[in-house]
Amino acid sequence: MRKITFFISAFFTAVLPMAGIESAQAASNCLGILTTSTLRCDFKRDDGFAAPYCTQISPDISILSNFFMLFPGGTLLSCTCEASGSFTAPKFHTAKDFLCGAVDDGSEFSDSASGKVLGKKIKKGQYLDGNTPAHSWVFQCEPDPVLCP
Repeated sequence: MRKITFFISAFFTAVLPMAGIESAQAASNCLGILTTSTLRCDFKRDDGFAAPYCTQISPDISILSNFFMLFPGGTLLSCTCEASGSFTAPKFHTAKDFLCGAVDDGSEFSDSASGKVLGKKIKKGQYLDGNTPAHSWVFQCEPDPVLCP
């Protein structure tokens, strides 16, 4: 996973406390995860490796329906709530499920993630580490003010 500079971490630290979204919107889609800026996530990799990690979450101030997640190893992903409805009548950014893709950093490898927001938790998280050798991960997250303040 690619390292993100200290500047990005400092940006998250400065922006996260100022972030806010409407409570009705938060209750109806995956953006509700933004009510907690840092979550403890438990990761399991396809080769049996497992570890907890504090994951930072921040709104994307340029696209209000998106948010950023900072994953282990400093990988920054841009995320959005999935669409609900049908192909003929999609309702964009309304689902509790989300998709994440790599922020363009010029690398030939890209990581991606997905999951489902349930309250203040993430369940059924999937992560693809695009580096060689590529690994698949599963994860779940929840607030933990002691380990991830």
